Amino acid sequence: MRRLVGVLAALGIGLGCQCGPGSSVIVTEPRLDGGLDGGSATGLDGGTDAGSRDAGVPDSGPVDAGECLAPDVLIALDRTLTMHRTAAGATPADTDAGHASSKWAMAITAIEQFTAAPLDGTIRFGLELWPRQSPGCITLGQRIRGDGATNPSCEGPEVPLSPGLSNGAAISSLLDPETTLICTSTPTGDALIGAQRHLEVRRVEGREQFVALVTDGADWDFSCPAPNPLNAVDGLADAGISTLVIGFSAEAEVRNGVGTAFLNDLACAGRTAKNFPAPCVADAQGRLRARVPDAGGADALFYTATNTAELVDTLRVFARTVCCGCIM
Repeated sequence: MRRLVGVLAALGIGLGCQCGPGSSVIVTEPRLDGGLDGGSATGLDGGTDAGSRDAGVPDSGPVDAGECLAPDVLIALDRTLTMHRTAAGATPADTDAGHASSKWAMAITAIEQFTAAPLDGTIRFGLELWPRQSPGCITLGQRIRGDGATNPSCEGPEVPLSPGLSNGAAISSLLDPETTLICTSTPTGDALIGAQRHLEVRRVEGREQFVALVTDGADWDFSCPAPNPLNAVDGLADAGISTLVIGFSAEAEVRNGVGTAFLNDLACAGRTAKNFPAPCVADAQGRLRARVPDAGGADALFYTATNTAELVDTLRVFARTVCCGCIM
């Protein structure tokens, strides 16, 4: 499986992506799950894929000598309460501009821009939100005004959209920073296990699979320490699924922003650390971890973003290494 060693380009590189001549997007996908998306499916963690969308028919195209399989990229978006903060860790003003400065609004805007056409014709995008929406989750505005969420803690994720071609518009319709709810607790491990399960039952021979974890890294070890996210990323790697780790915050403290050591270790475990594998080392169990867990700033091993433009650029650097038939 191709590693993401190539995701080392400087941020800020633009992307104009389309399928060029002789670069057909060839996807033949049988219903490996027997129609799983017709209802709900119990996950490895006892959670469900709630209302996951799937066209129910294979994506297909003409087979030729230059065929490639557009990879599955499941975007796992952190919808926890700390995402209401700004990238600097402050609570924004309860104004339109204040709401737009929240990590939640910026992340959604970036994901919508990144997954739009024409790139969604060369990567099979899907969307996971974690934790799943339950009674007691609240809006961004409610959180900024000081309300707390009362949803059950540590619930697993939901996958409202399975990976598929031309999913950009569907992702945009699913996400709205003002109406898509945010929830209490940070079940990062369950989110990653849920992502693995969702991808494994949709595996097609020769098609690469990735999880793009967009998170501020905050509070998981206080609210939902089990299952351990590192063990979950190890499991993804064992299954041949790479995990791209994007820390969406300028903070280095766990409570108010990205947990630096946590995300560095995740990046090594997911085989996507910057300059991989040099900054990673195997532990006593043979699992890859960061040589310098607390390395921050320019030395951080995970990819960082503090605003919409930086997050889009980071995702595009990743896309340049995996998209099918892209012309840069």
